[in-house]
Amino acid sequence: MTGPASPTQPAGSGAKGAHSLYMHGITTNGAFLGRTAAACFLYVLSTFLGIHFLNTELDPIRTPMSAYALGPHGVWVNLCPFAMSVAALSLSAGLGFALPPTRGKTAAQLLFLLAAAGAAAAGIFPMDFPGPARTVSGRLHAAAGALTFPSLVAGVLFFTHAFRSEPYWRRIAGMTSILSGALVTVLVVAVISLATLGFAGYAQRVLFALLGTWVILVGIHLARLPRS
Repeated sequence: MTGPASPTQPAGSGAKGAHSLYMHGITTNGAFLGRTAAACFLYVLSTFLGIHFLNTELDPIRTPMSAYALGPHGVWVNLCPFAMSVAALSLSAGLGFALPPTRGKTAAQLLFLLAAAGAAAAGIFPMDFPGPARTVSGRLHAAAGALTFPSLVAGVLFFTHAFRSEPYWRRIAGMTSILSGALVTVLVVAVISLATLGFAGYAQRVLFALLGTWVILVGIHLARLPRS
């Protein structure tokens, strides 16, 4: 049983101490999760950039990024979907700690969880290249991709909207709004291109660049979350 506050311990100091410990936990977890998300997508972007110099036989305009996992140095490329999955999980959890509870934040977290599952599935099941999908693995890979990218873009939109109402996050709200708007545009271009031309490799590369920039920016900002 807790007794009355001592003369040297003002009333309410226990509550302040508990709040301080709670905020310390949030900032510590946020820093770890933010750095993890940023590092994972930095790996994805650097790997995809490097593989274009190592494997020049594929046409970057037409070829989907997953095709590079089937060629030389494919083991490094095949780690990218799992890195994306970890990044999505990290931001879903980290921004869950950092942002106040709203329906938009909850929707964004769920969308990032779906994207994490889709990215992991895309890494487990290799694509059929060249297309179209002919095997069970190829069909599952295509379905995973169809789940991952729309979920990520929608989650980015919801999180970006949540940033505007928080003073700390408002600092990057302008840039994340520009990136999220560009992501929606490129995703629409990719869908139309795939439906009409049968390929969208060029749009997928722009999508990765924009998404990676958003994740790294948000991850670094999350890692620097103040304690108070």
